[in-house]
Amino acid sequence: MEERFGFIHEKLDLKILILFILRRLAAPVSDTALAELTLLDDGIVYFDYTECLDELERTGHIARREDGWVITEKGAHNGEITESSLPYVIRIRAEKRLAPLVRQQKRSALLHTESTPRRRGGVDLHLTMEEDDGPVLELKLLVPDQDQAERMSSHFRSRAETLYNQIVELLLEER
Repeated sequence: MEERFGFIHEKLDLKILILFILRRLAAPVSDTALAELTLLDDGIVYFDYTECLDELERTGHIARREDGWVITEKGAHNGEITESSLPYVIRIRAEKRLAPLVRQQKRSALLHTESTPRRRGGVDLHLTMEEDDGPVLELKLLVPDQDQAERMSSHFRSRAETLYNQIVELLLEER
């Protein structure tokens, strides 16, 4: 048997790490992203990782949805109880790797776009940027078609803060 380095050697520890990661995410995560987040220690073998995913799914701790992996209520409960058993260095590494994705998911959760076709042509586009206590910006536009509504929604999602700042500057501009 070959010697493995790192802190994670047992499948139970690997399962706890997977639950630790998924508990901190606000939205589903892809197979690739979850693998990148989890394979952070020299002791983790990819084959063990995939087995742990299957076992956690089979036991109802995690679920694979069309848009990625999510933690279940059972997984969140058991993860909360067991995550303190992870080595401190692993928890810190995981949180550092998670930080950009967590920020991106939180930002994305605060931006909403909705388009509704009108009976006589055109599309109503509703763009919203929220904070914890409600909308900061709500913008309703009539656009010519669904294609333009989708392009505008995409641009809004990528530059909502800039758009907000530009609107505020225009409204405060002295004449």
